[in-house]
Amino acid sequence: APVDPNSPEQIGADTMAALGKPQNYTPGDRESFIAAMMPHAMAVSEQTGLDPRLVIAQAAQETGWGKSAPNNNYFGIKSHGKSGGGSFATTEYVNGKPVTINDSFRGYGGMGESAAGYAEFLKENPRYGKMLAAGDLDGQLAALGASGYATGPNYAASVGSIARGIPVPSNPASNTATPQIPMDQLM
Repeated sequence: APVDPNSPEQIGADTMAALGKPQNYTPGDRESFIAAMMPHAMAVSEQTGLDPRLVIAQAAQETGWGKSAPNNNYFGIKSHGKSGGGSFATTEYVNGKPVTINDSFRGYGGMGESAAGYAEFLKENPRYGKMLAAGDLDGQLAALGASGYATGPNYAASVGSIARGIPVPSNPASNTATPQIPMDQLM
């Protein structure tokens, strides 16, 4: 059923999006997760040149469409010596074999803060330079796979499969232009 743009729920969602606050979504629900993450992905795209579909796809891959985002860490960013966050079990691949380990992950105040932290993390780490410099989704995915962001052997292919299934009304293939998405398509 179409959403009434004047309903209190929709007005609240629009207001929260304008304020950069996390929007409600149903954990595990693809469509509501995309709608909630899209404004944050667009902000990351503006800051980094990344295709917003890649941003959403990484968050979806890391959290199972928002089912598991401990401490609001939607991008699986490890602490790397920074305080805050928590220690959680994770699967890493060592010599091609999955191994469960405990590791420390960053914590954030919400979805928007997590996305902003992701953008900063990528910009601060030279190993992501090629990913940020790539001009299109395919180039960004290839650089992601080579960057070591995740140890899973099929991580970039999986993120790519998710990203290609996310609708974006305009082509965000250029680092020089940020795609514009009408507000009614974000909800």
